[in-house]
Amino acid sequence: CRTERPFEQVLKGYGQSYPPAGYLVAYGGTLTGYAHIPPFEGCGATEDLDPIFTSAISSPGKKADNYTKMTQAPLCVATNPEGPDCPPRKPKPER
Repeated sequence: CRTERPFEQVLKGYGQSYPPAGYLVAYGGTLTGYAHIPPFEGCGATEDLDPIFTSAISSPGKKADNYTKMTQAPLCVATNPEGPDCPPRKPKPER
């Protein structure tokens, strides 16, 4: 089961340079955006479930109205594998 075609998801993070707050690549944070999810195809084994997935998840027309919120953990870099963010901490879930 998949969408009829690939779709692009653009997420944006907002932060400040000093003091560190919001989203910074090195420290992680919240990224948000909207996506247009195309209709689904190939869903179901013995019956066609494409219309159910399409009506429940896909965007009507070309409107990007599926809100996405992702929390990125701080980076764990190869140059400092013993650093305080290795392994990365699990981010606290947000709504």
